[in-house]
Amino acid sequence: MIILIVVCVHVQTLSVSNSQNIVISGLHSLNSQMFHIVVNGCHNVRIQGVKITAPGNSPNTDGIHVQLSSSVTILNSKIGTGDDCVSVGAGTTNLWIENVVCGPGHGIRYHCINQIIKHTSIYIYIYI
Repeated sequence: MIILIVVCVHVQTLSVSNSQNIVISGLHSLNSQMFHIVVNGCHNVRIQGVKITAPGNSPNTDGIHVQLSSSVTILNSKIGTGDDCVSVGAGTTNLWIENVVCGPGHGIRYHCINQIIKHTSIYIYIYI
């Protein structure tokens, strides 16, 4: 008899880890249980034309979470989750966010409290 127990602590629609030269384009993520897209330990990532949707009262459903990654670009996307549109974790450098519509939710959040930040570039362009 085989008993399989699966415990899902961090559930996400898409997670990319320890990779480079990644393009995510045209993805529509609907009602993820936690993070919709996670970029972890990556270099040169382009996320464009994505639509991320969850109810406005959804807890802990960050749209895109980036951590320990460099040269990440998020373009021309619509993110409405009730939580962070884009959350930026420790070790993130050279992040470019352009033409991203956020809401409902908390907007763009930088989660690097208690971290000494050196040579970190975060570029956010918001068009109204």
